[in-house]
Amino acid sequence: MLVHLQSRYEDDSKLPLTVTGIAFDHRPVAYATVNGFPAFYWFLCRSGTGEICIDRQRSVISKDSGFLICPGTPYSLKQLTEDWSLDCVQFAGPAAMIILENLGMSESGVHHFFSSDSFHDHVMTMYKLYCQKPSSLPTVLSEHCYSFLLEQPKYIRHIERWKGESDQILENRTVLEILNYLETRFTEDISLDELAEHVGLTKKYICSLFKKEMQRTIVTELTYIRIGHARILLKQHPEKRIAEIAELCGYRDAGYFGKVFQKVNGETPDQYRRKR
Repeated sequence: MLVHLQSRYEDDSKLPLTVTGIAFDHRPVAYATVNGFPAFYWFLCRSGTGEICIDRQRSVISKDSGFLICPGTPYSLKQLTEDWSLDCVQFAGPAAMIILENLGMSESGVHHFFSSDSFHDHVMTMYKLYCQKPSSLPTVLSEHCYSFLLEQPKYIRHIERWKGESDQILENRTVLEILNYLETRFTEDISLDELAEHVGLTKKYICSLFKKEMQRTIVTELTYIRIGHARILLKQHPEKRIAEIAELCGYRDAGYFGKVFQKVNGETPDQYRRKR
């Protein structure tokens, strides 16, 4: 079901962040827009398979895949299986782009989630609030949307590093299983022997396969995942010390974490935080 809220609450424009639509178990068959829309759309697939085309780039969208559409972006949707179902939050307001830019998600594109429960839970919560229609609905939805936006990057694979690579990566179940393992356990001490045992293959084979498909080693991927989460935590939690951020991202030595962070980002964790 797709619910548009904008026409019911015209005074929402005073809010810095406004929820203008909610989709729960939405089932589009085919859709296209040439000029895009004035709001942001964030979709996540519940079931089935479909296709999205953004700037002439086509991507297959199945369970745990989603896409963010920024205002004014032309795109088209096409159902590939009859059970294709999407959840969506449509939002706008002067704070929307600022929040997304700080989260490193200011461009339209496809994202892949290693855990989609948070997304679906937020959509369900907002939909239930809409059904209850409290007098403060616009403000309450705005607060939930803010929490929703801040929380999602924690569960998204860092797909920006996959740009230009073959979509076959997403079809290689072993590579995806390795990525899921790294994303869900990046705070722990991960060994290649344990990872190989988890996927039921030899260490030599998974290292060779991953390097072939991803153009980088498993260790490098783990570093990118950890530093990606560190960037999010540095922006979301200015009250936490660098040593705390390091430990939350799997680094027991804050000094070593600082060196790795600077190598990846070109600046120290403290410099990165102050700029933002």
